[in-house]
Formats: sequence, C-alpha cells, structure tokens
Amino acid sequence: NNNININNNNKNNINLPPYVYHPDYTCPWPSKHRFPMWKFKDIYDISKERGLVSDNNIFRPVEDPPDEWFLAVHDEDYYRGVVTGTLEDSAERRIGF
Repeated sequence: NNNININNNNKNNINLPPYVYHPDYTCPWPSKHRFPMWKFKDIYDISKERGLVSDNNIFRPVEDPPDEWFLAVHDEDYYRGVVTGTLEDSAERRIGF
C-alpha cells in the first residue's frame, strides 16, 4: 500500500519533519516547460492529504529576506541580475527562463 497516513495529533509519537512551502513556489509556466513548477503544489497537496503536513510542522518563508541570505549561496552578479531584471539572455536560457 503506497498510501501513508500519519495521525496529525501524534498519538503514535511520530515526529513530522519540517515542511517548507509557499503557494508562490508554483507559477503558471507552460505545461511543456522543462522545469515542472507545478510539482511543488502537487507534492504539498499530496503530503497534506496523507497527513505529512500539519500546522505544527509547516514553515513559510519570510516575506522580505535580506540580500545576505541569497548572496551566501549565489554569485552576486547572478543575484543582482535576477533582482533587477537585468540578467543576460544567455544566463536566463541556461536556467530555463
């Protein structure tokens, strides 16, 4: 049986892992796009349906994270280009935009 159901009130002492999700993780890209953005919403919906997501283990990203968070993991020129909308066409194509 592939259906996993976990009791949300934790009677079985099952600790649910942290789950990070925001509806904005999914955007209306073409259905044939090589990166299926809709998978994030699908995974969230299935996880919630199966009891893997509850109010106790879901986390939402902050609304306006500081630049330093992104600069810790991304090249500064790339990050600034994304933020300002000036990323070169060749860079956009490499990442699928």
